[in-house]
Amino acid sequence: MRKVISYLLPIFLIIVLIPALLFACKEKKEVGTFDLNIAGAVLSWDAVEGADHYVIDCTTPDGGGYTIDVKGTTFTAPQTAYGDYLYVAYACDASGNLLARSEPILYHLGQGGYSDPILISSAAELQALKTGSVSVTFGKKTVSAPLYYRLNADLDFTGVEKLTPIGTTSDPFRGYFDGNGHTISNLSYTTSTEGRAGLFGMLSGATVKNLTLQNASIILGTKSNVSGSGLEYGLLAAYSKDSVIDNCHVTGNIEFMLNVNTTGSSTADIGGIVGSLTGGKILSSSFTGTIDARYSQVFVGGIVGYAMSGTQHFVMANCLSDATVKGAATGYDLNQTKSTAKARIGVLIGSVSGAEKLVMNVAVGTATATAAGDAATGTPLTSLTSGVFGNTSQENDISTMNSVPMIDIFYSADTISAVSGTRLNLGTGNTAYGLTAAELKDTAKYIIGDSSALDFDNIWAMGDTHPVLRGAGQTVSHDDVTLAIKSETQDVTYTFSLLETLLPKYYSLTIGTEKKHYVGYHLNDVLSSDLNLTLEGAKEVVISADGIEDIRLAVNKTAATFVSTYLFFGTYNTTYSRLPESYDGVRIIDASNPNVPYLITGDTITVTIVKADETPAA
Repeated sequence: MRKVISYLLPIFLIIVLIPALLFACKEKKEVGTFDLNIAGAVLSWDAVEGADHYVIDCTTPDGGGYTIDVKGTTFTAPQTAYGDYLYVAYACDASGNLLARSEPILYHLGQGGYSDPILISSAAELQALKTGSVSVTFGKKTVSAPLYYRLNADLDFTGVEKLTPIGTTSDPFRGYFDGNGHTISNLSYTTSTEGRAGLFGMLSGATVKNLTLQNASIILGTKSNVSGSGLEYGLLAAYSKDSVIDNCHVTGNIEFMLNVNTTGSSTADIGGIVGSLTGGKILSSSFTGTIDARYSQVFVGGIVGYAMSGTQHFVMANCLSDATVKGAATGYDLNQTKSTAKARIGVLIGSVSGAEKLVMNVAVGTATATAAGDAATGTPLTSLTSGVFGNTSQENDISTMNSVPMIDIFYSADTISAVSGTRLNLGTGNTAYGLTAAELKDTAKYIIGDSSALDFDNIWAMGDTHPVLRGAGQTVSHDDVTLAIKSETQDVTYTFSLLETLLPKYYSLTIGTEKKHYVGYHLNDVLSSDLNLTLEGAKEVVISADGIEDIRLAVNKTAATFVSTYLFFGTYNTTYSRLPESYDGVRIIDASNPNVPYLITGDTITVTIVKADETPAA
């Protein structure tokens, strides 16, 4: 027995006493703590007194991890897999003794979907933005959706040189960028890439919203790699195609080729927000600053340089430009010794040739169009136009003013001489109001009929000298709406959210020409193709939701499709001229009577497929 006790005693001491001794030592030699910070993939901390090096310990999303010695007080962590990364940092002296440790800090690398965005927290991460896609599943349908980015901090680009615009001709940015109410400061572009400069080089089917650019600049001269025609420059985006810019606010300046006289008919489109635009929407956005441009032919505007409708109509609503805009055209044909100069300069838009609607916009500041160089004495005044809009017609047909419908445009009559530089008659139904400096700051001057043309309760506020937008530094978002598909006979129910931002990417739509600006779900596509729900033998479909009585849609017996009925999400209200062009929820539109939509106020829509022998529950 003694031998057994003497044998077990050392084991007992190891098991029981050693941990107690270690605990006592830990209490006697307790180490300090220090703050560990993370911005995207960059870890940083303040130096710990006496520290020779630091050890970073990381647990990766797959449950593994690594440790690494670091000299200095920053570490750029490799993050490649989606998921959670847990970091702890240790400060050690030259002998490896622990001096201090950080509290654990967690970083989540988003997959890039609507509900799991990729967070942008540093200038380097913003410059590394990708244009790829992520897979998302709705019911039985898996689709490829654009990447969703969300800015997670204010960024300052002071001292950052050689910025590269996001998106190129061959690889445009097609994703969704939510500024999340944050500000990007001191972006400065001094070189031209692909004849473009701006935060985004090219947007295509993209969305950019809730973003402020502060003190941004584009300064391009003879050494800036500028040449050729079809040049596009905008502080937010050089070129935008079928994209949405919502609640974006830009302050800054653009100087373009001020000491250069070019010949021929080369063009440059330059805007405070967007240089050149084809289709899409600009909503509740503003520009404050100066633009001074010089080229053979220049199209310069405070919001957009050149705009036109394309596959989608162009809509600009609730926008403000407080800008000094100048454009000098120098185009000259040396062989025929005659001017080819053209300058279309607008406080809001330089030239717009076709739009769905320009509504509830405010312009203060000045617009000046001139000719320079050899063109100074030979350019007709009809080629040098300025105003709220420098041009509002097709260049080859100035009679088409009605292709640019404008409703409730307000501008400074003391500083801006005309609404349109190319049209004296605004056309039937178009309305614009020139106000004096005193009138601009009087809310009563914005009451048309029995209501205010500007929504001073939600979108606009009265500033010291003129209306201003409320949205800068805030976020505008819309709740998801759930679509539930039911069929008792087939014993299936699918429920998924209609995502406002990614919707246009999922379903190809066949929509009448009057409703091209809508995006949404074609009910038959959702039920038949995407969810594999057969409509064979179906008598009708019943749509139920808060805000509406049950809608019963007959099923066409020969084609097994709904009778010209579409379900839309994230629509913009253009039914009545003076209603704000803003998101107003979910509508069901019947193509047989498209101007009377059913507006749904709840957050769930239930679609029930009813067979010939079924009666849907009340």
